[in-house]
Amino acid sequence: MKTSTSINLKIELRYKVHNYRFSGKNYYFVSGEERLVVNFMGLDCTTYLETVVALTRIAKQGEFTFEAYAQELELIRYQEGIRKAYPSRLHYFSDWIFQNQEKGILMDITKAIGGLHSSFKNLSSLFFVC
Repeated sequence: MKTSTSINLKIELRYKVHNYRFSGKNYYFVSGEERLVVNFMGLDCTTYLETVVALTRIAKQGEFTFEAYAQELELIRYQEGIRKAYPSRLHYFSDWIFQNQEKGILMDITKAIGGLHSSFKNLSSLFFVC
């Protein structure tokens, strides 16, 4: 039987192996002008959500043009709703949620629908789902 200690040690060992592999590697990012990319042929978790939110908002406004969609997508996708350069994009989902709440685009309804605080006893009980 696996104990939480043995599971945590295995996770820690995996982390150290991967950390060692990538330690000292160059960090690459897109340089130059940041382009607003719109691709309906393939979506990841975040771009799916951005697409649904943007389409919902422009439909509510009665705006059914690509320009309106692109403008809304830019508002959702970038810090302060302004596309400047690569670092202005909301790369972390926690930042994406927080900033879009600040912009009035999203509202945290967790408490209103009876959401409860959850604590995890060990890392093996964590699941990351998109």
